[in-house]
Amino acid sequence: MTVEVLAGRVTEWGDGDKNCLYHRYSIMAQLPLPTVPESWIVRWKSLLDPIISVVTGQVIGNPLTTASYFTGVKLTTGSNQVPINLTTAPTGWFITDINADAVVYRSAAFNSSTLVLTTSADCVIDLAVY
Repeated sequence: MTVEVLAGRVTEWGDGDKNCLYHRYSIMAQLPLPTVPESWIVRWKSLLDPIISVVTGQVIGNPLTTASYFTGVKLTTGSNQVPINLTTAPTGWFITDINADAVVYRSAAFNSSTLVLTTSADCVIDLAVY
């Protein structure tokens, strides 16, 4: 181990190697923080705000962020009413998992209380409604 006096403080370096990342007293922690001129902050804000608003808009407008998920929905051959009980009528839906070779489609208009699905075979599905 190497011991040095730097800036009036005793510093120990591991294994005698000055390139070692560990040392007991950090000299960097003693340095003053740089100040950023306010004009830079205004400039950064004007550059970043449009990017942030686009990304935020894509996240907020994404149906996956507002979807309601239903797991283990059992469907029998023919028409099935799936209770969804949403506050507003959905605009779409998709199956996230299915356990059989079946065709599933919506067979009635959207409403906020039920989703009417028709299937060609008995199956269990996981469903996302948005």
